[in-house]
Amino acid sequence: MLKEWTHSESKGCFFNDADDGMISHKYTLTLPEASNVWITIQPIKIGDSASSSHYPVDTALFILKNRKLVTFSEQRDVKGKYGVRCDLDAGKYTIMPFTTGCRLKPKSHRRQEEAQLVNVTRDNQVVITKAFRKALEDAFQMSDLDGNDLLSREEFNLFNLRTSGEEVADDEWNVVEENVELRDGEITKKGFIRLNEMEAEDNNGETDDLWVTLTSLGFNKSLQLEQACPYRIDVYTDECDDADFKVSGLERVGDNLQEALVESVIAKGESSQSKDKKDVTLYTYIGDGRATIVAENKSRSTVKVTVDCSSSKNCISDQSSLETTVTIPGHSSVVAMHLLPEDDRSEWSVKCE
Repeated sequence: MLKEWTHSESKGCFFNDADDGMISHKYTLTLPEASNVWITIQPIKIGDSASSSHYPVDTALFILKNRKLVTFSEQRDVKGKYGVRCDLDAGKYTIMPFTTGCRLKPKSHRRQEEAQLVNVTRDNQVVITKAFRKALEDAFQMSDLDGNDLLSREEFNLFNLRTSGEEVADDEWNVVEENVELRDGEITKKGFIRLNEMEAEDNNGETDDLWVTLTSLGFNKSLQLEQACPYRIDVYTDECDDADFKVSGLERVGDNLQEALVESVIAKGESSQSKDKKDVTLYTYIGDGRATIVAENKSRSTVKVTVDCSSSKNCISDQSSLETTVTIPGHSSVVAMHLLPEDDRSEWSVKCE
């Protein structure tokens, strides 16, 4: 049936940032007319990424309109693809990818052998190594969001925002146009690698800035993609042939999603009262492949609550253990914990107190 629907797609990525938490691309979907839609998100393999393991990083989608939750993905297939089907009115929607952090979490600061990025020849020529070139090819593939094997200025700007925190100015783009290979006004893979070679040459073989770029994209010192998860989003519309789906920026996952996440759990989760604090309610949402625990404080005072999920079966959490303590301001709700099945092939059960 989907072969008859209008199809749009884009790649994106979760970046587990040590300072800012989870960062992700975000998207806008503009529907000139009402339509039934089917939207999926799934992790994809790029190089030696975390999503290529047997248990893929969990991915989900939240659809918002004017910052208000419309719906979210609950269905999950055996390959780790999450999807949502719904009817949407004409208008502009924000599509926010989400991951719990249960599998894509900060790794311990273990010592790693640092890969060599450049070699300096006898005549002082700076040459990048084969391993660094492979990592740059992976970085190019991650940044090529529309999958046309080229980087548009917008895609290169998003790459620059992630790696340096700065927009690409007109004069900087002029330097790109004058010095590297372009096709139809977009950067080729060869041109992208040349830009990084130029940076290595300008730094006389010093690699500190090159490592800043690599680590901000999720590579570890061994050039494995360890702190990032690339994904792909597919949007299908039935009654609307000219839907516009495009990336709109990079954002910390919690900034505009926390309220919607809490709302979804309270709306669809099971509630239970705290044994010790009558004003505290625990909501437990269990979907196809994810469980989320929200604690609500109905009193005026700030309270601390310990949520214990250690009696759960075959579960891992986004916390350091299955027990955590959260602080809840008065008249508010917070996400206490996310849970995933540790082994997708076995039964799992969630029990929290």
